[in-house]
Amino acid sequence: MGGLKKSWGEAVRVVKKHRLLFLLLIFIQLIFIILVAVIGITYQIRIYENIQGIIGPLEKADYDATALGEGYLFMEGMIEEVAAITNSYKEMISNIFKMLSWMMACFLFFEGLGWSLAHHFYSKRGLLRPWGRFILASLSFLLPVGVLSYIVLKSTMGLDLALFSWTVRIIYLIFLVAAYFMAICFSLLDLPTKTLFKKMYLVGISGLPWFLVGIALVLSAVLFSLFLIYLSIQSLFLMILTVLLLVSVLAGSKLYLISLAKEMIKERIKESENFS
Repeated sequence: MGGLKKSWGEAVRVVKKHRLLFLLLIFIQLIFIILVAVIGITYQIRIYENIQGIIGPLEKADYDATALGEGYLFMEGMIEEVAAITNSYKEMISNIFKMLSWMMACFLFFEGLGWSLAHHFYSKRGLLRPWGRFILASLSFLLPVGVLSYIVLKSTMGLDLALFSWTVRIIYLIFLVAAYFMAICFSLLDLPTKTLFKKMYLVGISGLPWFLVGIALVLSAVLFSLFLIYLSIQSLFLMILTVLLLVSVLAGSKLYLISLAKEMIKERIKESENFS
């Protein structure tokens, strides 16, 4: 518990010391949220239109059993309609891929810049190396998890519904584990690449209870901010304030997790020295 309090105090200290940098960090976080929201809304509208292009012709189809038994086409202009459905399906897959690609690009750029700037609060080193480590760490986790999820879901989609449901739960659990170690890795970006992943596993495994508590505190603050946004939806002024609160929480959580990771490494070093 002492490490959690020390980390909070250290995060507050560096914010007070670098107020302008913290405002810049908030601005970067705000731009990221706005871009992701715009991308999500834009492509969700397109995907909805694609789904309508698939469902629409099927709803107009003639499912008369007698006509089908005699070999009649169950859809007027069936060839054209099937082609339209196929095109809508291909466009839907393409729009999903584009949406995820743009979101990933925004994540790598703005979140990478944000985490690199957050580490700059503690060390006056450049931003490029932590940024590069952020991209390396993100791709090291997200690409394998994404490819594995796609292959497993595709292979089990046509099987028993219960099996498919369990598969989705397992993939969700794998994603949570990956997200946990990613959060730790992002908190250690000031370390050399050679030792980054080693320290990540050291902190992630030996400090599992405390880092989980730290992440839980961050998530609680984020959820509380989202709840305040929901309550203020009737007032534009209050909604702007609560959105800024959410952005500040997300920006401050980076500093808190970095402070927590540093504190946990110090404790591991002290334990090893006492043991020796």
